[in-house]
Amino acid sequence: DFRFSNLLGTVYRRGNVCFTEDGFQLISPVGNRVTVFDLRHDRSHTLQLEASYDIEHIALSPDNALLLAVDCKGEAHLVAMATGAAIARQKLPSRVSALAYSPDGDYFAMARDNRVHVYHGPGLERYFNQFKLYRSYYGNRDEVTSIAWSSDSKAFVCACRDLQVRVFSLHKTARLPGCYSLGGFTEDIVGVAFLPDSLNLFAVSSAGFVMLWQCDTELSDLLIKQQQQPQLTDGTGDDNDDSPSDSEDCDLKETKNEENKPGLEKIFINKLRYLKPKKMRLREDAEDSKRVSAVIGCLAFCPGSKQLVCGTEDGRVMLYAVDNCALLLSLQVCDSQVDSVSISPDGLWIAAAGAAHGQLLVWDWRASAYVMRQAGSFNCLRCAAFSPDGGQLVCGYSDGRVRLWSSQSSLSFATLTEHTSCITGVRFCGKRVVIASSADGSIRAWDLGRYRNFRTLVSPTPLQLSCLDADPSGI
Repeated sequence: DFRFSNLLGTVYRRGNVCFTEDGFQLISPVGNRVTVFDLRHDRSHTLQLEASYDIEHIALSPDNALLLAVDCKGEAHLVAMATGAAIARQKLPSRVSALAYSPDGDYFAMARDNRVHVYHGPGLERYFNQFKLYRSYYGNRDEVTSIAWSSDSKAFVCACRDLQVRVFSLHKTARLPGCYSLGGFTEDIVGVAFLPDSLNLFAVSSAGFVMLWQCDTELSDLLIKQQQQPQLTDGTGDDNDDSPSDSEDCDLKETKNEENKPGLEKIFINKLRYLKPKKMRLREDAEDSKRVSAVIGCLAFCPGSKQLVCGTEDGRVMLYAVDNCALLLSLQVCDSQVDSVSISPDGLWIAAAGAAHGQLLVWDWRASAYVMRQAGSFNCLRCAAFSPDGGQLVCGYSDGRVRLWSSQSSLSFATLTEHTSCITGVRFCGKRVVIASSADGSIRAWDLGRYRNFRTLVSPTPLQLSCLDADPSGI
């Protein structure tokens, strides 16, 4: 019975990583599959899902029961976390640029081009098509890059490439009949989020500027205008309709006739109003007033602790307090771009992933220690071999690295970097010795007790070795 068991050799390829609600598991897209890392027991397993293309977006339901994964070509997969199998698939007309589950788990939002489509979250009821479209939202003039929900799932906010932030109400309400547009940025918006238990929100630009907007409306005031819910449709009908809805062209106009009250400067006129934003800058050093010099490429927000974690293009991960943008942590994790960051619900663990080296790590910022640090290789895997007992796997890569993996935990526990060229062959000699040949013309042997290169064999004439074999007994 040759069924798929687990995935070794790499831990991250592209897309976003996320924690489970308990914070003890980390979910990472690895090519066209998804791997779950158990941080408490130091092991991992790969789900049975196998997409046609590399997975680019993942979103986990609040009860950790369902995982929504979307590949780079726009095919969505609904996966049961208990079994790891895909229970529903949906081919979408175009690529998905943002994905987010609502906090109550009843809906999930999916952005395609300049539109946001909200679907009903799968429940106990069975449908022929699990992707039931609830409503489509218009009004954005460019591609949506980020989506975030309010804590009660009544509203969501999205950031667009037109440098605007727009707030939408999930249901039609009298306080917010359409969308509310907020601007002021001159650089690309990396991410946006609501503050907990309010409609106050903030957005972060790639240059390190933060804008914080205060809202004069409470979440409880967003009452549903129509008690009758929109009729359910399948995911292939109104989803492709390009006709504008009630919320299109609903940009708010500046106030002209209303008097400004002291301490309350209102810049928009509508039943729901946001005050003039508070603009702050992310600092590069806690004792220095210099702002962040590197470009911010990704971010994540923890509502419970009100902490913001950012990943930069020069390989740094920085943790800030949202209220005053105070720097809490600055960590250099790699020498290339950080492509995705995530923070655990309790705000203690920070996950960072980089596609350049296939690196994935989890850092406990209060204990100043690594919880997990794994790295594959962006270069090709050239050769591999199992140990005699099958408990370990040695892999050779085209960048000259040799990595050792555990078959039980599926985690890498050693990296050997003495070779200077492509690895052409690897073998186990007994249980404690690993040998590898390389295109640099040498054969090296390592002792797995101390991971020491105790012997090097070099050909008398310069040549490239193409293969390797050895006596498995180690004699």
